This record gives sequence, structure tokens and C-alpha cells, in this order.
Amino acid sequence: MKNYFKHILGIFIFFSISAALFSQSLTLVGEAQLSLRGEGVIFSTPSIHLKDNSRLINPENITLTKSDYINITSKDAKIITRLLSKGEIAKIAVGIDGKTNLTIRNTGANTTFIVGMEAHSEADALPYIWKIQATEKSGAESASLAFAWEKEAEPAAFYPKALANKMDSQWLFLKDQTLSGEMASLEDFTEFGPSASSFTVKSSLSDADEDGVPDILEIQQGSDYDDPLAYLDTDGDGVPDYIELIQNSAPLNPLSFLDSNGDGVADYIRDRSLVVLLYASTMQVPWGYTEMDQFLTNSISAILGSGLIVDAAVSWDKADLNIYKKGIYQIAGEINYPRGVLNVYNLSANIAVEILPKPAPLDILLDSDSFNGSSNESILPVGRFEILDPIDDIHEIMLYNEGYDNGLFEIRDNMLYWNSEERAEGRTSFNIIVRVTDRDGNTLDKFFEINRTRMPFEDIRVPNTFTPNGDGINDFWDVRDLRLYQGARIQVFDGGGVRVFYTENPDIGWDGKRNGRDLPIGAYYWVIEIRESGESRKGILNLLRK
Repeated sequence: MKNYFKHILGIFIFFSISAALFSQSLTLVGEAQLSLRGEGVIFSTPSIHLKDNSRLINPENITLTKSDYINITSKDAKIITRLLSKGEIAKIAVGIDGKTNLTIRNTGANTTFIVGMEAHSEADALPYIWKIQATEKSGAESASLAFAWEKEAEPAAFYPKALANKMDSQWLFLKDQTLSGEMASLEDFTEFGPSASSFTVKSSLSDADEDGVPDILEIQQGSDYDDPLAYLDTDGDGVPDYIELIQNSAPLNPLSFLDSNGDGVADYIRDRSLVVLLYASTMQVPWGYTEMDQFLTNSISAILGSGLIVDAAVSWDKADLNIYKKGIYQIAGEINYPRGVLNVYNLSANIAVEILPKPAPLDILLDSDSFNGSSNESILPVGRFEILDPIDDIHEIMLYNEGYDNGLFEIRDNMLYWNSEERAEGRTSFNIIVRVTDRDGNTLDKFFEINRTRMPFEDIRVPNTFTPNGDGINDFWDVRDLRLYQGARIQVFDGGGVRVFYTENPDIGWDGKRNGRDLPIGAYYWVIEIRESGESRKGILNLLRK
């Protein structure tokens, strides 16, 4: 005969002695509440069944004589632990047609825990769900949970399995747990504590790192479920033991693996490996094109052995690429493989980049092709070169070879200069050839006629006085502006018509002497003739000595 306590507020036991209070099974129904409090209280009964909204408080003080677990048959019935301080443990044997040993270790503030159960009909889960809630809502509640169940309670074909938490309507595999045989432990209950949380043991094939091995197995086997290259591989052949068992190969034999095409690479590895890279292996780029990166994309597509197409990040080594010199350059790409992707076939990304030839410069211009000659200066500016080239603005300009009159000129910073001590008497026109070379090696040669202007003969100043007294000032009489004229004849006569000085070199001046003897002060007469033009001039020269 069962004892029924219907619609009562509670049964409270405060005895400090051990007593067998019931000899028959106890069933709590309706709003019944059984609370066991006090030191040394032991409540003994063959079995306890919780139905409806009943409550059983402090179940650790109960001894069951004909059952080894408390049977909760209603989803609204609850077991409430005693107040647990930090570090204390509560152990409860509960179940629905199957025993589970639930261990709760409080790791936070003092609190009690409410435990409920509910039948579960999914074929890949144990036939019950635990509902656990910390009553303390201070925000500091935390606990570790451990669930150990009877092997017989497992459904058939229940593999692989692990603890799962129900969030809304979804069962989520819990990452931070420990699995061992018929036991699952959750070290940190903190994130589930503030509200009632549902837990069950379910089979799950979730595979976070997509290595083909379920996360549950990776936890059981001690590998990293978030690393696609970390899995249990006992024989070291690169194929997970789990995959070998599925494919009927031997996980303890490194030479035994599924190799459908006989290439010596396991199907598992080939399916995860690059077999084809999809990118343009050759390209043509205009000379000097600075936006090269738009041709060299930062990712390429690849086909895996499984047929899956993935995108891989790639960085290109452009160190040897010269966009300013035509030719073909080999550009190597460093591939950053996606998670879990292998490259056992050693595929590499290489692009043959052809820099197309640059058109040659169109023309060479000189903004001035004439200059004023000088009897004193040997370096004179002529004009500045301009290169007509719509493609590039960097060029080398030079006087091409030593022919023509190139030796009389030089080019510095695109500027043409007369640069010669040679007077080139009588010449007013010179020919030079200039070569411009661009950065791609193209050349353009061009002839230029350069004109030199001279002071007109009639405008040349002829000194009318000099003082050859040896003081270093105005000791010589000369007309150096005649240097640029060819065939100059310079003569000086005394008052009697005797020639006292003669030269055809304008650099040689008269020192006021004749045959080594000083001539007297006085007026002398000069005559200058230019043979190239037939012109002549005459004048008076005063010789003074102070």
C-alpha cells in the first residue's frame, strides 16, 4: 500500500535520531513537500516517487531500502538541495526509469540548487533531461556538475555522446566538458546558473574544426576540437582513427588507409588537399603601370580533392618586378591556406608577368639654339632640352659620340652648354648630335645646329690709352674681343709711320717696347684688319708712363 499525501503544504522532520519512519514506498503528489532538516536525521523508505508539483528538500538524508534512486515522474516535480557553502558537494541519485548519479559542487556564493527531470524521447539521447537551477541570484553563483548514468539506460546505437544544453529549442553541444565512459562533467556552471538550464546526454556529430572527427570524440580522445589538424592518429598516417574505422582501414597500420585512385595519398588527405589552383598564370601589363596590385589579386580560388572550391589568401613577391623595363618576370605567390586545407601535392602559385615595351620618345626640343660668344668665358649656357614623351618623364640625355662639334659642348641637367677653351675663330655655326634614352632602353637621336653670335667688329672697344710702367695695372694694350674672329691683324705705328708692334694673336698685347727698348710717351697709331670679312679700323693710342 502506497502512502499518498495530497494537497498538503509539507511534511517536516526535525528528529535528531535515526528512525525508519516508513515501511512502504513513498509517493508525493499534488503540492506535497517533504523537507528533511536537523542534525542526524535519516529518513528511510523503500522508494520515493515524485509527481505533480511535489518537492523533496535535502534528499541526502534519505535512505532507500528497495530502490537506489529517487524516481521523478513529473516534469514539475523538484528536488532541492540543502544550503551549500563554497566547496560543498551534494550527491543525488535520481532518474526516470534509469538511474543517474548527479553531483553538484558549489564553487560560488552560498546557495541551494533545484533539480528537476523530464522524460526525453529522442532516439539519440538518454531518456531523461535534467533541469538544474541555482536559487541564489546574486550573480556570483557557480558550480561544477557531474552526471554518471547506468550503461543500461543508454539507447541503442548511441555514439558518439556528450553533455548538451538546451537553449530555446536547440540542443547545443557543450565544449568545456569532460567525458569518461558513462560520465560527463561540466566544470563551470556559471553561464547557465542565473536561470533554469536543461542538460541531457546526446549523440552529436558537430565538428567545429571540420576535420571529420566529431567534437565529442575529440574531447574524449584528448585532441583539440578547434584545430583541424589535431586529431587522434595512432599510426601516424595522417588519417584520424575515427575516419579509418568508418572506412574499414586499420588505425594501427600506417600503410593501411583508403586510397581510391592509388596515388599513394589517402582519400582523407587528398579530399582536404589542393589539387587545382584557379588563377591566371600569365598576364600582360602596360609599361610603367603603377596600379599593378589590381592585376595581382590578394586571393585565389582552389579546388580540393573533394571537389570543394575554396578561396585562399595569397601575397605576391614583387621584389624582382620592374615595371619600367620590358620583359617577362616570374612572380611567386605565398598561399595562406584556409583552416584545415593541406597541400600534399606541393602546388604553388606563380605568374609570368610580361611588361609590355614602351614606345620610344617622340621628339627632342631645344628652347634656344644660339648663344652669345665670349672672349673671357669658356662655359656658356645655350638652351634647355625638352623631351616629348607621353609615357614617361625620366630620360638620359647625352651628346652622342665624339663626332661633329660635340667636343665643344656638354649637357648637364638637361641644359646644353658651350664648354671649351678652344676659340673656334671665325665660326658662328656648330653641329651636334644628341641622344635621349628612356628607362626602357629606347633611344632617339637628333641633330641640332647651334649658332654663336659675336660682337660686331665695329662695336669692339679698342683702348686708347695704356701705362706700361710695370705696376701691374694697364701695362699692356690688347683687343681680346677679337679672339672669336679669324685672321685678325693688329699693328701699331709711331708718328713717323714706323711699325712698332704687330701680331695676329689677340691674346698677345703690346708692352710699349720696340726691340726690347721702352718707347717714349706720346701718341701712336693702330690699324686692325679682319681677313675673314675684309673689314678694318684705325685709331690713336696714347702711351703714358706715370
